[in-house]
Amino acid sequence: MDQKPVSSFSIVLLGTGRVATHLGRALRQAGHEVRQIFGHTPAPASALAGATGGRAVFRTEELDPDAQI
Repeated sequence: MDQKPVSSFSIVLLGTGRVATHLGRALRQAGHEVRQIFGHTPAPASALAGATGGRAVFRTEELDPDAQI
């Protein structure tokens, strides 16, 4: 049951744990744009960014202020 959202959102995920991983993948599959993954450790953030099509960032100054969520 793949439903496309009425409108897609641009999203920044904060964190790289289990919840962020499942949520990020589900949001991308639903048609949303995962722009960034914020994490403190490069390996998990980069892995999740690769899985969601986003970009890993490690400093709050790098967060995209134009993301909707």
